Amino acid sequence: MSHGIIIAEALDAVFSTFKKSPVKTSISIIGLIIVLILSLTQQLRDKRDLAEYRKLKDSNYTDQIAQLNKIERDVRSLLIFISKQKESIEENKLALYKLNLEREKATELLSMDKDKIELLFLEQETRAKEYRRNEWAIGILIGVVGSLIASLIWTSFQNYRNKNL
Repeated sequence: MSHGIIIAEALDAVFSTFKKSPVKTSISIIGLIIVLILSLTQQLRDKRDLAEYRKLKDSNYTDQIAQLNKIERDVRSLLIFISKQKESIEENKLALYKLNLEREKATELLSMDKDKIELLFLEQETRAKEYRRNEWAIGILIGVVGSLIASLIWTSFQNYRNKNL
């Protein structure tokens, strides 16, 4: 049987009952309408409650995912920090190694006897004097050459001027 036939038979039954007792049938129809309205209202509330429940449930998962993402970012930041600290430790280790080498060199210098140290300083002083002498000679040479060039330019200028007058 199809729905249309069932509805048609139900309407026939309602009309035949209405003809026999219109007041009872009207009251029954009004009661049925009230029951249908209450039933539909309850279904709408149930759907709304279900939607809110799903939203809360999804929100809970969303919050958990957000928290996990934050934890992941924090762990990555921690890993970057750890790697930088490792680099810093390696740099400090290298600097300490260099300082130890310098200390060994200084220890060697201090362990030299006094005569060797004086000879070392004397040699440095001799080099410095020689450097100053060479610097002085180069300065004088540059001055003489500059003076000769200036004299040539001045003589050329004077000759040019005397020819043009």
